[in-house]
Amino acid sequence: MSNTSVRETVSTLRESREAIHEGRIAIAEARVELRARYDRAQRRIDDIDRALDLLQEEGPETDLRELFGLLDSDGASPERAVGDRPDGEVGEVPAIPSR
Repeated sequence: MSNTSVRETVSTLRESREAIHEGRIAIAEARVELRARYDRAQRRIDDIDRALDLLQEEGPETDLRELFGLLDSDGASPERAVGDRPDGEVGEVPAIPSR
């Protein structure tokens, strides 16, 4: 194998390694975003469940402002910043359970 051929092969391998590294970073970022979306959806489901519980408990006497507050929440309250993970880490994202 000629020196030129070896250099080209090494160059191709380095480019491939860089592409793999960038791909892994993109996958990790996508997992974080997916987890944030899942958490927001789960909070929305929890808010709807609380609204249903409120309706069942109070019936026609339900405070409509409280009910609409639960249903209109976007999950971005100060105590739950959108995209925050409880542990503050970016590491491995746990599998999303199926319903």
